[in-house]
Amino acid sequence: MQLAANRLSLSQHACNRTMRVARSIADLAGNLKVRKTHIVDVLSLRMPGQV
Repeated sequence: MQLAANRLSLSQHACNRTMRVARSIADLAGNLKVRKTHIVDVLSLRMPGQV
């Protein structure tokens, strides 16, 4: 997540929201842990100028 935050210039608030949504995706997928793929899914849905 740190690498993505640096590359995309995400604020701490944006990182927290990204992780919350990734946690929701992991829950829906039945995973106990947030995986890299969940974070990638969230970041791929991100619209330019929004997080």
